[in-house]
Amino acid sequence: MSRAVFAAACAACLALLDPATARAGAWTVPEGKSWTKVEWVFIDSDRVFADADRAAQMQTCVGGIGDRVPYDCVSGGRFFAHQLVIETWLGIHERFSMGIRLPFFLNSEVSTATGAVDNRRGIGDIRFEAQGLILDAAVLLAAKMQVKAPTGFFTVDSLGVPLGEDQWDIAFVGIVSYPFWKGWAWLGAEAGYRVRTRNKTIDPPLNLGDEILAAFEIGVRPEPAPWLYLAARWDLLYGFTNRSDVSLFDVAARRVMYVEPKITLNPFFHKSGEHSDLGLNFSVRVPVWGRGWPADPIWILGLTGTFRVFPGYSANAGASRRKPSPPVWQDIPPQ
Repeated sequence: MSRAVFAAACAACLALLDPATARAGAWTVPEGKSWTKVEWVFIDSDRVFADADRAAQMQTCVGGIGDRVPYDCVSGGRFFAHQLVIETWLGIHERFSMGIRLPFFLNSEVSTATGAVDNRRGIGDIRFEAQGLILDAAVLLAAKMQVKAPTGFFTVDSLGVPLGEDQWDIAFVGIVSYPFWKGWAWLGAEAGYRVRTRNKTIDPPLNLGDEILAAFEIGVRPEPAPWLYLAARWDLLYGFTNRSDVSLFDVAARRVMYVEPKITLNPFFHKSGEHSDLGLNFSVRVPVWGRGWPADPIWILGLTGTFRVFPGYSANAGASRRKPSPPVWQDIPPQ
């Protein structure tokens, strides 16, 4: 396996652990409040969706492009990781929020074609985000921008484990949300485009293909059990071909479609105070289609909460105009 192909495969593993959108819906965080999530993310993957590169190099064990195959025909190969992710958003204005997402790899391990095993710990790539609510009516419309900084360790050495992708990315996403059932349920859709810059560490340098992002989500908080929130999400990432300065080293694009059931428990929902929306989250991200992407599920366990940072200052700050307030950071029960 070439160094460029190896680096691209590891980058796909990292991207699956840290998706473009972790927070749901067009709602912004209430003005003056901070929504924070701490989650543990785990993957143990020994299969990958075959792409053109892997099919060409592993003809003895690849049934066809898109099949779930070993990372390598000889050793099998494996990607194993524990990750702690801290994500926090701050309501700057009643219609504008900013956030940051910090991934910490507690352990990241890769078995390569040579049979060697290497592991690494450390910080991954940091993501900065901003979201603005454009339309606040029966249907909500928002726009979001995300910038990924290459803060994680990166290597193309087949004996090294990268913790980042080594290039800047910027994504633009449009979000539509529609609450119904008296505000106890909602539908949402997202569409976006991610610009990926040139990776100069790979030799020869690799011009990473941009990516199309799409998602659909439905969530419900049953009226008889308002402490329970259930959701299901569908995501698509469709990448264009990565091209190097030498066409011989072109790397096939990464592509994936996955579904993700989610469950959140709010044990203090009926209590007053800041801890009323404290949530315990569990979800599993299941890949159902892909190219050059890990084919095994991601397990996620998280803790969320909303806290007052500063008093609201806008004329409508804290008003019940949110119909409903988003169930992922429930600060006002649906009416």
